[in-house]
Amino acid sequence: MGLSVFFSHNMQDKELVDSLKAEAKQGDIDIYTFDGDVQAGEYVDKKIRERIGASDALVVLLSAQGVASPYVQQEIGVALALGKPVVPLVEKGVEIHRLAMLQGREVIFFERENPGAVKPTLMGQLTRVLNNKNKQIVIGLGLVVVLTLLIYMASRK
Repeated sequence: MGLSVFFSHNMQDKELVDSLKAEAKQGDIDIYTFDGDVQAGEYVDKKIRERIGASDALVVLLSAQGVASPYVQQEIGVALALGKPVVPLVEKGVEIHRLAMLQGREVIFFERENPGAVKPTLMGQLTRVLNNKNKQIVIGLGLVVVLTLLIYMASRK
């Protein structure tokens, strides 16, 4: 079972995001970016809420531009409100107090000069999210089986 990720970022960081997306495609990870899904005439806020809701996690690139973006901050808020795991990628040099709702959470730091160095750490975190998702599916299936057996046994009495 694959992992669906919403990748929140500022458009000025598109080149870096595209590089990280290419790496994730080699795994069992589907990465959605808003700029890759233009639907003229659609309401942007509705589309973003739906896509975050349908995703298993949100990865957010917090560069100097990203941390200042109201859209990025809103996407973080939507993900947190929906109980989605948030994996913050923070550019070295971004002041921690600017992380807003993510202050106090563990983050993955990256350097713009060497973005490839963050890929193994990011892929490890996404694999952890995928493993947790798969565990929840197995537990859910187990509960369905137990409930089905209980209903069956109760109906035989």
